[in-house]
Amino acid sequence: MTIFKYTIIFLIGISLPSLLAFSFSKMDRKSAESNFVVLELFTSQGCSSCPSADKLLAKTYEEAQKNHKQLFVLSYHVDYWDRLGWKDPFSQSLFTKRQYEYAKQFGLQGVYTPQVVVNGAKEFVGSDARKLNSALESNLNPKAKIDISLEGVKWQNSRVSFGYSLKGDFQHSQLQVAILSKKEETNIPRGENSGLKLAGSNVVRVLQTVKSMEKSTISVALPKDLTQENTRIVMFVQDEKSLQVIGIEGFDF
Repeated sequence: MTIFKYTIIFLIGISLPSLLAFSFSKMDRKSAESNFVVLELFTSQGCSSCPSADKLLAKTYEEAQKNHKQLFVLSYHVDYWDRLGWKDPFSQSLFTKRQYEYAKQFGLQGVYTPQVVVNGAKEFVGSDARKLNSALESNLNPKAKIDISLEGVKWQNSRVSFGYSLKGDFQHSQLQVAILSKKEETNIPRGENSGLKLAGSNVVRVLQTVKSMEKSTISVALPKDLTQENTRIVMFVQDEKSLQVIGIEGFDF
């Protein structure tokens, strides 16, 4: 189904069990400790082909957690599906803008859902388990060029504040701060997913670009429905030209 002339919707007939073909244990100990993988998923509750991608990345993240691997997932709900029967409560125009920035970087004619971007360096259909498996096992898993440290994280009066420090060459880079919901569930009464109860994980609720500095503090206003136990902080640095991720750190309350 076409949303607008530059939007392509993909539906890939790949079952979730194919995810089992990937095993983090295939990485050697050295690379597992020093390398990282960042998966940015562009999705929507109004898109019928998106739930399979949401499930795939959730399973991938769960496997990584069990094996203590440095994998980060950020799920951005775009807003261009909102006028087609159901307004996604987690959608933001900011996330759509971010997806268009990637589209320009990758030389795409437009945007689509579900789309996954790996380390800011490669993109493909978010429900394609084979391509995800290949990306996770390839050389797309770089060693961090910048070390990020978070300290003094405080939750107070619907705000979270913390200090951070960067080590490495962070000139010509963008520092991104993302506040995530670990888990979300939504009953969908209308649109292409009408009648379904959709689960989301690592749902980006707040995204801010801040100046890369050797050391500084940050204070972020939080959505009213977000609870401390359901919150994850992810801070990552991207090269401002290539948009490749060159350092990342996370924090769970």
